Amino acid sequence: MNKFTEIVGQNIRELRKSLQLSHQKMAEQVGISYKYLGEIERGKVNLSVDILMKISNSFQIEPGKLLVSKSKDNDSLLKAQAILADLSPQQLEIIMDMVDVLKKHSIQ
Repeated sequence: MNKFTEIVGQNIRELRKSLQLSHQKMAEQVGISYKYLGEIERGKVNLSVDILMKISNSFQIEPGKLLVSKSKDNDSLLKAQAILADLSPQQLEIIMDMVDVLKKHSIQ
């Protein structure tokens, strides 16, 4: 289709795979067919803003994060954000404390 739809599709596919979601499971969460999800991931269709919002909501990320070409750093950040979104407030606080300790003790 075009470079933009390919970037969006690739971002969706990479994040879905990193979270170990099947096409079927992801499609059910979003409310679309798995075939349509496959077309989106291959960059073969222009998805609506509504579908983009549903997909980003299922990942619990801002929709804009699916719109930009990613480096490996961004991929890791998106995966971490999706994982952290599933944690309880208490678990998130513990993780943030651990990150602070790691940051303070990292080699400069």
